[in-house]
Amino acid sequence: MAKQTSSYEGFSQLLKSGQYSDLKIVCNGEVFKVHKAIVCPQSPVIAAAVNGEFQEATTGIITSDAFDIKTVRRMIEFMYMQKYSRDVEEEVDHQPGINIAEANQGKWQMLDRGAFELRLVFGVGLSKMSLEGEPTDDENTAEESWGDNTKLSLSASNEKPAEAVNVLIDHVHVNAIADYYDVPGLRELANDNIRAILVGAWSADGFVGVANEVFNCTGDKALRGIIAETITSQICDLVYQDDFADLKMEGETAVEVIREMGKDYAAAVNHIKYQESELQTAWNLLGNEQKRYECVMTNIRKCLNTLKNTAHCSNWCCDARFTCYIEEYGPSREPMFRLCCASCQCKTTTNSDETRLE
Repeated sequence: MAKQTSSYEGFSQLLKSGQYSDLKIVCNGEVFKVHKAIVCPQSPVIAAAVNGEFQEATTGIITSDAFDIKTVRRMIEFMYMQKYSRDVEEEVDHQPGINIAEANQGKWQMLDRGAFELRLVFGVGLSKMSLEGEPTDDENTAEESWGDNTKLSLSASNEKPAEAVNVLIDHVHVNAIADYYDVPGLRELANDNIRAILVGAWSADGFVGVANEVFNCTGDKALRGIIAETITSQICDLVYQDDFADLKMEGETAVEVIREMGKDYAAAVNHIKYQESELQTAWNLLGNEQKRYECVMTNIRKCLNTLKNTAHCSNWCCDARFTCYIEEYGPSREPMFRLCCASCQCKTTTNSDETRLE
């Protein structure tokens, strides 16, 4: 594990310094000096461009103007570090044409899979770093609260839903560039981050815009599936959103949503049938218990009636007299019983010592 961490640190230094670079990726005037040995194995699209009979193979320059600078930067960062950042580089004033390593050396705050979604859910922010490379007072505070990505300062934020939407859009763009250049690991990481936010910091506000951005800029079926699952699971919230009618689901995604809702409906029907079966079983058991109770009470009443009408023992060899009997009284649902003298009918209740003549 230590050897792997060391390799990533070495790659990071190569990225920051641009040393030994043999390929450039240019995005809207921004030049990223990269290394074929690192980026080509991770992107067959880039590999085909630099190895084939294309202009890129001759010039050693990949043009990526279809994406914004931040998104291209994140893809390159992932290729070198297997993770990408979001925050600090957006707050540093950046001039087009300056090499990314020079502009951001010492200023990138890396966020791994787990730390990122926790920052979103709990509202933990990262402060701006000074251009001289020294942390500001706010950054010192942030380092104390953030630490090694395991210690978090939990602070509420009134702008969390809007912030979550912005972050989701950024991750959607990362997915889009990963899909375009066929970088599976980056695509999966972006999807993991998107799923974590949708599950851990769900808000219907702004979701339609995020979903439409997915439909517009990426063809990744896995991400579209995540959006379809979210629409299905959160449909009760979404239908009350004013912009729900603006949701532009394409045919395949719409079919996926309907399919997922069909699964949920089928599961609900099966659950109801199961509950009905359980209820019927309980009702049958209750009916059997009721019959048993009635049978027992009938036998008891027969016995009491026999006792009341019997003055002597039925054994002809025995001359003993029955001097009392048990009488039932009260409501039939919850009958009570008392002793009665066979001679004078004096009644003695079972719940008191009082004896009275009637």
